[in-house]
Amino acid sequence: MSSPTRCAAVVALAVLFVLGLAQEPSAQLRGLRYCEVLGVYLRDGALEADVWNTTSALDDCPQDEWDALDPVAIAQDLGAIIALLNGPRFWLLDFAFSLNPLGPVRTFGAINMRLSATVDIPPGGTNVPYSRRSVDRDTQFLFRSGQEVYELIDPDGRVHVMQSYSHIVDDTLDEAALAALGGRLQLPPGWAYRVRRLPSDWVVEDQDGVATVVQDEFSNSYQYTGFAEVPVAARRLTLRDDAVRASRRSLSFLLQDDPIAVPGGGSRSDPTLFGAAVQVVNPTSGEASEAVLPAGNWTRSGSGYRYLDRRQEDGPCRKVSLVPGRISGTCSGAELGFTLDEASQGSLGLLFEAGSEARYCAVAGGRIARDSGTGTDSRGRGSFVASGAPAPASCPVP
Repeated sequence: MSSPTRCAAVVALAVLFVLGLAQEPSAQLRGLRYCEVLGVYLRDGALEADVWNTTSALDDCPQDEWDALDPVAIAQDLGAIIALLNGPRFWLLDFAFSLNPLGPVRTFGAINMRLSATVDIPPGGTNVPYSRRSVDRDTQFLFRSGQEVYELIDPDGRVHVMQSYSHIVDDTLDEAALAALGGRLQLPPGWAYRVRRLPSDWVVEDQDGVATVVQDEFSNSYQYTGFAEVPVAARRLTLRDDAVRASRRSLSFLLQDDPIAVPGGGSRSDPTLFGAAVQVVNPTSGEASEAVLPAGNWTRSGSGYRYLDRRQEDGPCRKVSLVPGRISGTCSGAELGFTLDEASQGSLGLLFEAGSEARYCAVAGGRIARDSGTGTDSRGRGSFVASGAPAPASCPVP
């Protein structure tokens, strides 16, 4: 029998699928159990699968009913080449919003499922770990502030967040075990597994109606977030702190490297539409301070973009420039919340994020000027000065 809590969560999601509205359901999805049936077909010379899902069909997939399913009989019923059973799985997102038209509901054995997406089948089949596959769905996944998220980062810096963990390979796996999962994964060269806690709500959406998904060897599923983290070189990074007069704090930076690209107008990373942000990070402790750069202060300038807020009415940054191969800027004032008061301060990281496609990062050590082991002198003043830092192996985690 389904528990009242699980039923409430399933009903809430179903209402969202019906309405297509960005409003919160009354119960969240995180931890909710679900199952899927994939009917595989040959269409236009390529293999793809229709995905039937229990969540939006008001069913939580009881284990005994799931164990009773016969994939051969299901394939015959669907008229498919083969039917694949995918589950049980457990959602790790908090809420989901969909603009997809409602698919039909049908019953497999005693389990109700709704047609929810179409996925392409990559060479080698559906269970090849760390291969990218496309899923036709128009959805937004919301991860709540304060939650842990579990990410795979591929060799190109593309970040994928775990949307669900699976009992297909290891039926003892639970959310508590995911923090240490990286030690069990046989990651291909250049891949990384990362755990972090969200400082704010995070919406992950498809890319123009197509979501890109990868799985690890435990059949846990991750969706590409749209972000690519790109480590770049820092030609200069200077941070000055004044613990007594916070208005004297200042930051200046110059990131200069070939991978820095200027987004096209109207793209997901166009700062005139979506703004940008700068973060200063202590790579050791994770302490971070963010300066938001609102879209209204950005203009197209020559071959790039220029941010200008001379009176600093919208934050601590006065001017920022984004041109091919270079990002530079100056910020100052009490709103620059980062302080130099940690004995472990041997380097600083800087992240620049525009829109929802690229996050450039640098980590600088180099020449550090400070007046004591704590980073400030008796008058509460300190400085960090670094230059000529090469691109780091990976981006720091705030």
